[in-house]
Amino acid sequence: MALTTINDEIRNGHFAYYGERQHFGIAFTQHRESDALERSNFRVAVAAMSQDDKNETWAVERASHFLVGWVEYLLVKPNSAAWTIAEELRAREEEYPVLDDEDFSALEAEEREEQLQTALIGSGWSLADEGTMDTVLECDECGYRERFIDRESALAFLYDRERHEDHAGEED
Repeated sequence: MALTTINDEIRNGHFAYYGERQHFGIAFTQHRESDALERSNFRVAVAAMSQDDKNETWAVERASHFLVGWVEYLLVKPNSAAWTIAEELRAREEEYPVLDDEDFSALEAEEREEQLQTALIGSGWSLADEGTMDTVLECDECGYRERFIDRESALAFLYDRERHEDHAGEED
């Protein structure tokens, strides 16, 4: 997909812009509600731009948005090294949606850990460290332990209130 400039977007009525970079192209965006893939690709694109010492050819700008709170734009100057990098990244994204598998996986893992920690609050369960690859939850009330092969299974267990409230008398 070809890059469009902010001026093009303004002419098309898609948004208003009051900054100094109206002639710049919009390479990537992310917002408060972006999924891990969109956030990872944005991070990778900004890192790729950082390789260009002439940072006047690109910028990250943030704007308020009435629906998603905020939006960040990676802007690139036309006919610059940053523009070329952005076009190459967008072409790669067309072929395969993940720009960096390692970054994307790390971001997903961080997200799962955050979700698990949030789900544990007030649940009556704690993470038990047994030094294994398994995720082990321990009931705060009775000490019963439930073992899971991954964080997603533990999350599903915590969200299934009937299942984890009815464990009395079970053995580990």
